[in-house]
Amino acid sequence: MPTEKAIYTPDSSLKLFLSIDLAGSTSLKQAIGQSHNRHEDKELIYDTHSWRHALLSFYTSFPHLFKIEWNRYSEKMNQLGIDPGDSPKFWKGLGDELIYYKTITDSRQTLWCINSWIKAVKRFRKEIKENYALLDVKATAWTAGFPIVNTEVVLPISAQDLSQGNHKQHDSLDDLVADHTKLLSQFYLKAEDNTKALSLDFFGPSFDTGFRLGKLSSPDKMPISVELAYILSCVIQFIEKDRRFTDENNWRGNDIYEDEHRAINYQGKEELKGVLGGLPYPIFYLDTFDTDDLAVRSEREIEAKSAHTWKPKDYKNIEDFCKHFINKINNEKVMVVPYIESSTERTIESERTEKHKMYTLALQKYLTQLQEKDAEQEESLQQKDQKPDSENSQHLKQSLEKAIRDFDSLVKILDTHSGKHNK
Repeated sequence: MPTEKAIYTPDSSLKLFLSIDLAGSTSLKQAIGQSHNRHEDKELIYDTHSWRHALLSFYTSFPHLFKIEWNRYSEKMNQLGIDPGDSPKFWKGLGDELIYYKTITDSRQTLWCINSWIKAVKRFRKEIKENYALLDVKATAWTAGFPIVNTEVVLPISAQDLSQGNHKQHDSLDDLVADHTKLLSQFYLKAEDNTKALSLDFFGPSFDTGFRLGKLSSPDKMPISVELAYILSCVIQFIEKDRRFTDENNWRGNDIYEDEHRAINYQGKEELKGVLGGLPYPIFYLDTFDTDDLAVRSEREIEAKSAHTWKPKDYKNIEDFCKHFINKINNEKVMVVPYIESSTERTIESERTEKHKMYTLALQKYLTQLQEKDAEQEESLQQKDQKPDSENSQHLKQSLEKAIRDFDSLVKILDTHSGKHNK
């Protein structure tokens, strides 16, 4: 029997992805590069360090602000009896962009996480503009479901790990999938000491959409995916009912349930390159505009109202619209109405679709078979290495005797050849 080992089988999960981009940083760096002919050496040193300071501030200050805001919101969620789940994690930095993700185990976590994100975005905007008037920040958010629509991949962090067998040519797709599943197992089950040498990455249709939506972001508009718009509309409806059922004015969550973060705006459909085969995609966004100028804010509100066919807070229509659009795509390997399989989930679908159940079971069965086969092969190799000493000794004796006979034969041939040559 093969040695019993922990086997990793991916189950369904939903993750929220949050992106923030430092707008104007390229112009800042390029303007400084052009200034070399206009400044004295001392001024050059200051200018050269200026853009570095801006980027270092972005990479250090924003994560700190986000952590503060998330801690505040998660503490309040605990007071409301809502499990905040794990803290958001840093995924990657792409030049002047930072991306975080959070595994969602209760759909209400999406609203509070996004609220904390927008709070941090606004706080950092004020901070950066004190020193760099031309810089700003813009954000994007989307969700991704695993493991059917999207895929997780584990990559070795160092080149040394690549050269030690984690990266190799594979004779078949099964071998490739088996090796990758082994790395995922190490990452999630912490089966080996080199877990810290592995980095988790993601890819799939949801990320193509998320990054395309990012191209539409601006300092005042944070685009969100259709799936996220659906989740938020369901969550806000649920909370509104809860507030009305209790005392709306004295509801315990009023201090973090801020009106400005609850308006889901719609500005029509737009083709996103490479997404859904060119089918126009609904553009929803959250307002990240931040000003104390009432005239400017009033103008923005009028602009927003003229852009959609329903009111920003007509959440039932938004829910129905998003659900209808997703179902109309009719391809559950590309897009599906979000679901969370959790005992605490009360606001959106709590079960995966029949197709996703079938896909997930098939994938789990396939990966389990591959890992069991791999374990059997490992044990077979170990058994060969662990033969009894007597058997190993006999084999060694036979090998030596054959080597001696071969050597004697070679000597005779050489002697014969030498004798002929001397004559």
